[in-house]
Amino acid sequence: MRIFLYTFILFSFSCSSNYIPYKKVDIDSYIEFANAGDVGYFEEQIELNIWRVKYIGLPSSPYSELKSLLSQRSAELCNNKGFQLSNYIETGSVVAHRTPAINRYVEAVIKCSV
Repeated sequence: MRIFLYTFILFSFSCSSNYIPYKKVDIDSYIEFANAGDVGYFEEQIELNIWRVKYIGLPSSPYSELKSLLSQRSAELCNNKGFQLSNYIETGSVVAHRTPAINRYVEAVIKCSV
């Protein structure tokens, strides 16, 4: 019984440590002021129907999951009317002025369909 309990606790902890929440990241400005605990999306409007969106994950976050979360945010920004990704990038670093952080993030320019 103890072995089962220890295994369950270890498994629960390892699963929760890789969880990427779907939320807006609380940062001062665009990605430059992120720190290691900042996880979530950030966007800036470039033109009327064009946005730049980043999704910051953890150092171990799979790019496929980050892209899925970025796509979810893109659909919301475009009111689920369709969108097109361009200038899509995946990177494993975040420039951080407060606390150095090496988190994975994805970024794209989103053009909403009209």
